[in-house]
Amino acid sequence: MERPLDPARLGDHLDRLYRAAWALCGSREDAEDLVQETYARVLARPRLLRNQDDLGYLLRALRNTFLTQKRTESRRLRPGPLPNQLDQVADPHAREPQAALEAGELYAAIAAIPGGGSPRPADPRGHSDEPPLPRPSTGRVPTRRRLGLIRCQPTSRPASASGRC
Repeated sequence: MERPLDPARLGDHLDRLYRAAWALCGSREDAEDLVQETYARVLARPRLLRNQDDLGYLLRALRNTFLTQKRTESRRLRPGPLPNQLDQVADPHAREPQAALEAGELYAAIAAIPGGGSPRPADPRGHSDEPPLPRPSTGRVPTRRRLGLIRCQPTSRPASASGRC
């Protein structure tokens, strides 16, 4: 014989559910949360009971809710412990000071190249009264030469017209 679970009588079993939850969880606060979660799940939709034992049904629902929470917790990523001395942890994104200095010099040299600056802002209509800018050369060799990264070596042949080594 099935009968619907009476929500008005659920409060009669609150103390017993709380004690059972405390035994499962080990802490008072977690037990309160577990009982509230159990009541929320049970009252979310109508339930049919096969016998007259409301408490047995609620205890089984409490146990299932507890196990579901534990399974969910076990699937979550847990961070590892931090090392004892945090100042010795290497920052993988930190740049070396020498590399940062060289990059700054490189960017300054690139900005100094004629025609290497930023292009003119585009006309929203796609028209321009001025002639188009010449395509800037990459300027790798002259830039490296200015920075002292490349030195011209004397050769027996004459320098090319572009002035490269």
